Amino acid sequence: EGSATATAAKCIEGNPLDALFQMTSKTFSALKNSSNSDGSASHLNLFSSKQPPKKKRKSRTAFNNQQLFELEKRFLYQKYLSPADRDELFQTLGLSNAQVITWFQNRRAKLKRDMEELKKDVHTATILSDHTVFIKTMTQMGLLKNKPPDHLLAYKK
Repeated sequence: EGSATATAAKCIEGNPLDALFQMTSKTFSALKNSSNSDGSASHLNLFSSKQPPKKKRKSRTAFNNQQLFELEKRFLYQKYLSPADRDELFQTLGLSNAQVITWFQNRRAKLKRDMEELKKDVHTATILSDHTVFIKTMTQMGLLKNKPPDHLLAYKK
């Protein structure tokens, strides 16, 4: 601790970057020496080039056309499967239980995204329709000095 006080005093007198460098050098040197002197502390080495092995990711499942047809057909009338239905489906299609579960989860997520996109499209179409009706009305009433460009009037309700 006394050396830290001396270093801090040096910081005030001299270059603060030099003081910081000295403090960190001493800290890392002490760490390295403690791990080298005691073989059991080798895991403390911060500069070890060994990385823990990454967990290998399972490869993507390629469903065949018949499997996709059956999964989509079932999804049309049943968004959630009971355990019995799931067992029947994965055995019939030659898939694993996890593959069927994952496929249905992903398909529900896709349905949700598609529905949100459809809502946005309907909202945009409503705004465009209202805008077009407004411009046509204003034009017919002679309230617009110039006729608007055709692309603004092209949208039909």
